[in-house]
Amino acid sequence: MLFDTHTHFNASDFDDDREAAIQGARNAGVSGMNIIGFDKDTIPGARELVKNNKDMVASYGWHPEVAGDYNDAIEQQLQEYLDTEKVVAVGEFGLDYHWNAAPKDVQERVMRRQIAIARERHLPIIIHTRDANEDTYRILKDEHVETIGGIMHTFGDDPEWAKKFLDLNMHISFSGVLTFKKSKAVREAAKIIPEDRLLIETDSPYLSPEPHRGQRNTSANVRFVCNLLADVRDTSYEAIAAQTYQNACDLFHIRYDEEKGFVRTHD
Repeated sequence: MLFDTHTHFNASDFDDDREAAIQGARNAGVSGMNIIGFDKDTIPGARELVKNNKDMVASYGWHPEVAGDYNDAIEQQLQEYLDTEKVVAVGEFGLDYHWNAAPKDVQERVMRRQIAIARERHLPIIIHTRDANEDTYRILKDEHVETIGGIMHTFGDDPEWAKKFLDLNMHISFSGVLTFKKSKAVREAAKIIPEDRLLIETDSPYLSPEPHRGQRNTSANVRFVCNLLADVRDTSYEAIAAQTYQNACDLFHIRYDEEKGFVRTHD
């Protein structure tokens, strides 16, 4: 069993073959998928997917690239979405200084607001950080996120940064970036993550792993991440699959019911 903790089957990239791509993931052993909605266009699609698929859960947030659009009306709508069934986290949100689509102070304000929303709902958070680790860490520490926990999505940094985020009670999620030839530091980080803080993801349709770089990514490819992670940590594919699946369920407070699909273990 594999749990892809971050996938975008709601993206327009799958409009022509969404059902086939989802079935392909299942055929590859993926039995849990967290569908991420991060703006006004992707949240409705995520809601529709989780409504119709027992093996899917959802997370909703407001991405830093659209932080400039965030306002009271959007926040109200986001909170309403978060109060629906099968929602397991708030995100993805955070800081993105690579594109700088919104001013840094705006990104920070929107990030802090979503942490507050997550705390109110006792939900973990899913953090996007790109070229912004210093400020991301500062904000997470200021906001005492250790009380709610969450995920450093598609982790792409060295062991020292991994340790800093682990100290804040965050889980570390590895994507196809782990497989890239230039990602030696990421693989070094993967060696030191405690077993109970380890997660895997695809971020599909983005960041396809080796040997499929340059192609559209799908959740089926999480198996390549799992396989390399097993090699890096000198263990078996089956052990990583089982551990990361259980870690996802524990963090999201869910279990799989054959009749209902994923259900919360507590409110």
